[in-house]
Amino acid sequence: MKNPYEVLGVNKDDSMEAITAKYQKLKTVYGEARFSAGEEGNRAARRLTEIEAAYADIRAERSYQDSTSASSAEASGDFAGVEAAIRSGDLEKAQLLLDVVTDRTAEWHYLQSYVYYRKNWMNESKKQLEIAVSMDGANPKYQKALQDLNRKMQMDQQRVFTSGNAAYGGQPYGANNGQMGGDTLSNCCTTYLCCQALSCFCR
Repeated sequence: MKNPYEVLGVNKDDSMEAITAKYQKLKTVYGEARFSAGEEGNRAARRLTEIEAAYADIRAERSYQDSTSASSAEASGDFAGVEAAIRSGDLEKAQLLLDVVTDRTAEWHYLQSYVYYRKNWMNESKKQLEIAVSMDGANPKYQKALQDLNRKMQMDQQRVFTSGNAAYGGQPYGANNGQMGGDTLSNCCTTYLCCQALSCFCR
């Protein structure tokens, strides 16, 4: 049996996100090549079958490993594996680790919020932060994250409103024809708050 990592041309310590990206790239290449005439198309079809099987094997292996580590983490109340996955950019692994946890504490909802934030699912992220705050309102980390996220969402909405009015040649309520920084100031503030929100998570 061929080593699935060798079939995909990836390393065993690569993140699942990187492995998925390589799989999708190979699938596209050989998925198109299989329609070639003659033996070239047949080889591509066989290669595509190998790629699909290898990716399925790796996913099954990673799912088992992550489920095992998540069960241990749940027993100890330790979310270090989730935080490590988030820091490495492996959101798929972070979500898998979160999904198998049954005791969903305030910290669980906080980390779930950050995964949603990284996916740019702002409304879902906000809901999870609100749950974390409702469960542990004395935690300043949760409070600050929710405040920063609310400000960012408000500024994003204002930026869309201002841009929409500009596109139609109109002026939003309270517009000052570009004085006091206009959209430039709003964009800078939004960028700043985004960075603040990011730095607030996983401390």
